[in-house]
Amino acid sequence: MPFEQQTVEARNITLSTNKQNAFGTALADAAMTLRPPIIDPGSFANIKKEWYSNLQRGNKGHQWATVRQEIGRFTDFQMGGDLDEVLAGWLCAFAFMDVTTTGAGVKTHAFKPLVSSNQAPVTTIYFEDTADLKYKMQDLAIAELEISGSDRGPLQFRASMVGSGRHTDGAMAAPVASAVGTLLMGNDTDFLIGPSGAAVSIKEQIRNWSVTFAIGVVPHRAPGGGKFASFMRLQEFRTRFSATISAKNVDNIRTLLLNDTLQEVQINTNSGAAAQLNIKYPNIYLSAAQIGVDGMDQVWQIETDEQAMMKLGASDVVQVSVLNNQTTYLVGA
Repeated sequence: MPFEQQTVEARNITLSTNKQNAFGTALADAAMTLRPPIIDPGSFANIKKEWYSNLQRGNKGHQWATVRQEIGRFTDFQMGGDLDEVLAGWLCAFAFMDVTTTGAGVKTHAFKPLVSSNQAPVTTIYFEDTADLKYKMQDLAIAELEISGSDRGPLQFRASMVGSGRHTDGAMAAPVASAVGTLLMGNDTDFLIGPSGAAVSIKEQIRNWSVTFAIGVVPHRAPGGGKFASFMRLQEFRTRFSATISAKNVDNIRTLLLNDTLQEVQINTNSGAAAQLNIKYPNIYLSAAQIGVDGMDQVWQIETDEQAMMKLGASDVVQVSVLNNQTTYLVGA
């Protein structure tokens, strides 16, 4: 029998810049206003179930199961793609969970790890996987976010989200059109390293870089909670950084590792007055610096792990800001 093969053009993923006021209740259609234009076509949500079975129990008179009962429902979502200025703010908002917005016209959104609560704000995402499968998945929180860049082309992101297990079937009345954003470009990125408060640009040496934020968010489940998580619990916020740097004739990398020299790292992408992403590590040590080759060139592979990210004085371990025309993030709805 002929059938209508579903292709990637049927995909629709719509986000909200709002957080949910009520855990377990999906955001209304009116709050679903952000449809990024460039998401990897393989970015699908997952719904999983956990079952009780008496397969390994005795007193049945045979070896097979006779009881099957659902005892847990789990949801998650992984997505990636090219990074524009509005999506960068959305990702940072739900990864860091604490934002301060300033400015008239172009807004500056400053992000820092949430420490005032151990409950993570959650949001809703609307999915159209095929012409028939249309639903919202509520109670989603970012568990890990990676942002990376190279010498040209847009910055890339990968985000992993976890949910309570809930979803709500049904189509939105009028899904929004894809927004045409301003891509944040690797060739617009400046990379600085140096003593704290005095970092200098070495962008000509940079081959590629990546930063990872591991949020430590856990779906909280307890007796009496039914099949679903009752809230998203925050644990440790951790971050890692790595880069590939061209080796030069005068060493500016190896001695930083050997002498355990405190440094500041900045990664600043400026793709326009209203399209900027700035990542700053005020006080870090190198955890590893290994020389190697890339083609005929010698390069340094440097890394900084969680133990080398220092919180000294009033400075946060990592400081991130996004400049764009988006008015707010994380407002309850």
